[in-house]
Amino acid sequence: MLWFRQPRPPLTTFLRVDIELLMRRTIDVIGGEQVRRQTLVMDLDELPLDDATPDRLLDSAKRAVLQHLPPMHQPVELLTGKMDELGNPAVYRHASPEGQARIQLAGEVLADPLRTVMELAYQYSSHFWHQVQNPRPLDKDARTTALLPICCGLGILASDASLYDQQWSRNGYVGWSISRCGYYTAVEIGYAMAL
Repeated sequence: MLWFRQPRPPLTTFLRVDIELLMRRTIDVIGGEQVRRQTLVMDLDELPLDDATPDRLLDSAKRAVLQHLPPMHQPVELLTGKMDELGNPAVYRHASPEGQARIQLAGEVLADPLRTVMELAYQYSSHFWHQVQNPRPLDKDARTTALLPICCGLGILASDASLYDQQWSRNGYVGWSISRCGYYTAVEIGYAMAL
């Protein structure tokens, strides 16, 4: 009976068109030449990360991410906090009359270099899109901001970090949890990279 099924693409037409249009906008803003010049990071070991302490990991991950993303003109403050206080692994707050832009990263994330790099990449992408002159309605949307690291060579790392399966065992209890990093699934990231 399986041979009677029609082959279907892994993504719906709506998703493909959505990703294509948002990728086109992202490339228009950062420039096609910059996208072509980017080196594709195939493995986390290719980034100069120092994971001796959480603070050194945060500093080295920040430098590595900013080397791949387009330049940003407004300063952003980088702070750490607790996951239960933030509600998410990382939070971005754009600049306002009350203060400058701020990225807050949960300290628990610093135990995983891949997640640290990608959470920083997504938050710095949000910061970049908040600086764009004459923004369009979807420029600050998560669907758009999550494509910037993919266009800047971090797509494979984004795919690796897109789904986290964690298993734990404490005091005779065992359990598991699944969480995501970023907006897109690995299949959607693969399609964006193919574009």
